[in-house]
Amino acid sequence: MKVSIKTALLFGVTGLIAILVSTIMFSMYWRSEEILQNLVRDVMENISQFTIDKTENFLTPAMEAADLVRKLTSDDVIKSNDKYHLATFFYNQLTIYPQFAGIFFGEPDGEFTYVNRNSSVTQGGYRTKIIEMAEQKKEVTLVYADQEFKVQNRQLDFEDNYDPRQRPWYKSALASKGTIWTDPYIFFTSQNPGITAARSAYDTNGRFIGVVGIDIEIGELSTFISQLKIGKTGRALIIDDMGTLIAFPDVKQMKLKEKGQKTRLAKITELGDSASKHAFASLMNLVGSYQIRSKTFTNFHYQKKNYYAMFRPFQSHKWPWTIGIYIPEDDYLGEIKENQITNVLISFGITIVAMLLVIWFSTKIITPLVMLKEESDSIKKLELDSPFLLQTIFSEIQETSDSFSQMKTGLKAFERYVPKELVRSIICDETIPDGENHPLAVLFTDIVNFVSISEATAPHDLVQFLNEYLEELSVIIRAHDGMIDKYIGDATMAFWGVPFGADDPALLSCQAALAIQERVEKLSQEWSRKNRPVFRTRIGISYGEVVVGNIGSSERISYTVIGDKVNLANRLEEANKQYGSTIIMDEDTYSHVRNRLVARRLDRIQIRGKQELTTIYELLGNAKLLDQSMIAQIETYEVALQLHFEGKHQEALKHLNRAQHTSLQQDLPYQVLIKKLEQLV
Repeated sequence: MKVSIKTALLFGVTGLIAILVSTIMFSMYWRSEEILQNLVRDVMENISQFTIDKTENFLTPAMEAADLVRKLTSDDVIKSNDKYHLATFFYNQLTIYPQFAGIFFGEPDGEFTYVNRNSSVTQGGYRTKIIEMAEQKKEVTLVYADQEFKVQNRQLDFEDNYDPRQRPWYKSALASKGTIWTDPYIFFTSQNPGITAARSAYDTNGRFIGVVGIDIEIGELSTFISQLKIGKTGRALIIDDMGTLIAFPDVKQMKLKEKGQKTRLAKITELGDSASKHAFASLMNLVGSYQIRSKTFTNFHYQKKNYYAMFRPFQSHKWPWTIGIYIPEDDYLGEIKENQITNVLISFGITIVAMLLVIWFSTKIITPLVMLKEESDSIKKLELDSPFLLQTIFSEIQETSDSFSQMKTGLKAFERYVPKELVRSIICDETIPDGENHPLAVLFTDIVNFVSISEATAPHDLVQFLNEYLEELSVIIRAHDGMIDKYIGDATMAFWGVPFGADDPALLSCQAALAIQERVEKLSQEWSRKNRPVFRTRIGISYGEVVVGNIGSSERISYTVIGDKVNLANRLEEANKQYGSTIIMDEDTYSHVRNRLVARRLDRIQIRGKQELTTIYELLGNAKLLDQSMIAQIETYEVALQLHFEGKHQEALKHLNRAQHTSLQQDLPYQVLIKKLEQLV
């Protein structure tokens, strides 16, 4: 096995560079990952502490407000028996603390004063509920006020059976000397999650006079944590020691209503958010409980992603809650991974630069040699149109390049005298038919009245016009896979089928003939506008067995075809003069294209050198391009021709005369047939 110097240098040096860069890059990656993991922990700690402080600041005013109400009622500053004065004070507290949903005062005799936010009558308004006991008779009054606490509606509620003394907050506050907090629950009126702070009140003599309480909707805590920026997709949530949701970014998921039961707060295990459930499941797996005494870090795997999680308890025993925060690893390390890709690209660029420096000198030699090889392949394929321009500092390579250019110029000149396909075969040393019989299509063309045109045209102009005309024919023939055999003055001979087999030579030759007539017609119109002589072309086509091979002397040979079909194609081209037609083909050609092209039987003629009559056909075009009148014209002509062949000349003449109102009158073959029939009749 041989290895080039270029390959050895390329893989050796760049391999060492790649190893060095990779080692540095992966070392930086692992170190960066460790730093970011610590950063993630710091972020989660800061967010959790901030959330706890925010929550405590949110709830603490309720304790202060409850204590204020207790003191004012105890000192008779606000008298509990003056319910409307007390309600006005509660309203003022609600305007100060927007997180308060309502404030109430329950008394030992069952009387009750409660002011809460209510928009059922006025948007942003308030509702006051007053329960008074008169001679053991209960009277419940509902007062609806606007934002300024101006009464908008007042009504009695005779069906209310509410007794504050039976409520958990009343019993808990009565049994405690300080402020008590209920477990979170769904408020009946607003159907929002909330919590109640309550405290018992005593007069100056130490007599129990009631319990003051404050309802706080904790939905704002959910709104707050939903706005926390925790990485890109991280989340925070709060639960109590039983796993009940206190705050979650989507408040709707916190509510759960089972059939036949009141709406309640969902447990973490009942949450629809699977990532959050996986986060707290990782805590349970680690400590076996939702109750923790200090911050705890865990990690878990969910949906093919790694997550970091941190859990932290609230410092106050009043709220046995835990905040949990989790962040997908990719939120932070994803940037490192993306940066790793950038580093890989940079490393790749460095490696490429090194490669370029290593192979610069070898490229100066190898590139010209590769270009010479490619040029050699192009010459072998006879692709000679593009110039070969190679400049190098090495004289030997430059001389070789100049020789290639000279050879290319010589072959291009040689190509003009010999068919390109044949030259390519000779250069590539391919086997081509030689001295063999092959079924081919042969085509002859000739210009109408060329002798008269040549006599009336200057020689220089005549050569120019003729070359332009023959160039158009050459392009069309080659485009239809034909090979030009020779130019005979103004005539052209071409054939299909060799040296390389063409699919359906008869069809290709006919399509080429139609394309030639179409192009010559347009060319004639252009030349006529320029006052140049107009060339009109006659074409003959035959198909059948011919001899193919190199024919000539030892000094000069020609790759051509000979045989009866070649002569027939030439005679058919000449026969156009007799009928005024433009394309005539023999019966063998017609049999191959009859189902794809439109032609009409023109006549039976005597070909010089043949005993039998030869049936000839005029090629008219594609069936899709011919209208119904042309098809009818063809049928009329062929019916008359068949009657003529059967010796019914009088009947044939009558048939044609009946059709004189059609375009047949301008048809030259029709006129020829009319004259022939008139002579016979």
